[in-house]
Amino acid sequence: MAAGSVIGAVIGGALAGIVPANVLKVGLGLVLIASAARTFRHRA
Repeated sequence: MAAGSVIGAVIGGALAGIVPANVLKVGLGLVLIASAARTFRHRA
């Protein structure tokens, strides 16, 4: 899990100067929604 966080931080930092902030926010939101869905699906 820590490796994924580091990789995500590096990619996000690299894209911060290229991609508009609103696009990054939407992408992060989608990742968080997918992660939450996977978490709740495993608990059921």
